[in-house]
Amino acid sequence: MKHDDLIIYEIFPLAFKTLENSPFYNIKNHLKYLNKIGVNAIWLTPVFLSPFCDSGYDVSDYYLINEDLGSFNEFKDLIKTANEVGIKIILDFVPNHTSNEHEWFKKSVAKDEYFKDFYIWKKGIDGNPPNNWQCQKIKDSTWKYVKERDEYYLHIYSDFQPDLNFENENVIKELGKAMAYWLNLGVFGFRLDVVNKIAKDVSFPNTKQGESSAKYYVNLPQCFPLIDKLKSEIKNHFEGDFFLLGQFLNNENEPRLDYILEFSALRYGRGENYKNLTNFTIKDILNAYTKWLKEDKSFRQTTFLGNHDSPRPVSRHNDQGYGEIISKSLAIFTIMLRAIPIIYFGEELGVKNIAYDDIKDYKDIRTIEAYEFLKSIGENEKTIMQGIKKWSRDNARFHIDFTNFEKNEFYKLYKTLIQYRKENFETLSKGELNFFETSEIIGYEYKTINKEIMVIMNLTDHEITHDFIGYKNIFKNTNTLKPYEATVLEK
Repeated sequence: MKHDDLIIYEIFPLAFKTLENSPFYNIKNHLKYLNKIGVNAIWLTPVFLSPFCDSGYDVSDYYLINEDLGSFNEFKDLIKTANEVGIKIILDFVPNHTSNEHEWFKKSVAKDEYFKDFYIWKKGIDGNPPNNWQCQKIKDSTWKYVKERDEYYLHIYSDFQPDLNFENENVIKELGKAMAYWLNLGVFGFRLDVVNKIAKDVSFPNTKQGESSAKYYVNLPQCFPLIDKLKSEIKNHFEGDFFLLGQFLNNENEPRLDYILEFSALRYGRGENYKNLTNFTIKDILNAYTKWLKEDKSFRQTTFLGNHDSPRPVSRHNDQGYGEIISKSLAIFTIMLRAIPIIYFGEELGVKNIAYDDIKDYKDIRTIEAYEFLKSIGENEKTIMQGIKKWSRDNARFHIDFTNFEKNEFYKLYKTLIQYRKENFETLSKGELNFFETSEIIGYEYKTINKEIMVIMNLTDHEITHDFIGYKNIFKNTNTLKPYEATVLEK
């Protein structure tokens, strides 16, 4: 499959800022490290001009760089250097909404002829919002009133993130032109943030009691032709090949996106507003990674243990004290899958959550909103902070020290895994793929005429001995697996 040899490393640029140098400068210097570990693409979370109320996912200009991350020349130098050393650049692009500080929105508020319908505006009903939809992240209306227009605009996230109106062809044209601009500068492609929400049910019905508003704006089939139009508009301004990565919770996206982000494995254990849940097992998480491949062996999947919105795997899986071994096993299980692995910066070093004790130390808007909502309904402070310390997005966004990385056991594992994946890519990409599980072991195997590769993981909290005779163990010289340990076998 096209681009199936990618190994992507996701970076939250602001975490690379130091007193001496900008994030772009430091990321450029980080390219040697990435070459050593075997990465061939990096995904940068938003780098565009933004008031940064939501970590850059509130873009105020798609053509300008956020200078807190470095200068435009530094960014061009990063692109140039990365391409020279064989590392592709993927930018996080937010098509669903902009910042309310974007010039488009300001002109839309003013009813400028071209921009007046760039956003979704509706009249209220008897002094109330147009319908009863609620934001996904917080229990509040998706509508905000603007006196100048005597209308409400739709925002499925925070009210400073107004949704763009994809029923307006000019919106798609402007987005496509902006994306082509960066492709012409040498960017390889884009991760399309919440692209599965760009289509809305334009009848805007009220939700029924107990019904989620999300059914009217998440994963609607109308998204697919909109993506087709966006791609066509890009091609009107850029002649080369480009890569698109995005999220959908179904497999009806052919041939819109090159690869799919599927987040269900990351959601286990996290309730609304960062509440801790325990109604899952490690097998549930592993089966979430393999669900789509079991249905379609050619499914264009990505796998990842964390991202810019998620806790560090070592901390997430440490409830019973097995955080490190489970994180290593999940790395083995996912990097060896027939999928594009995405490594979030720091995972390859086994980094843990930052876990501040005081809410005043948190910067993430979703964390603060969750805290304020839970306090307003009388939740206990200690319980609130337990959830926030585990699940806050700030856990993924702090600066990391990469010195002495070659002595790090996680680093050694990731480097070995990536090298092994590359050396055996023919088997992983074309071999017959089968999945299996017992009460104690879960795994999968690849078979070709010349080679067999098997990945297995112990699902229990005690040692087990497997009986796969004739296989060579890549990581150890014994057929005993520690609690929750995984390994790779070949013959």
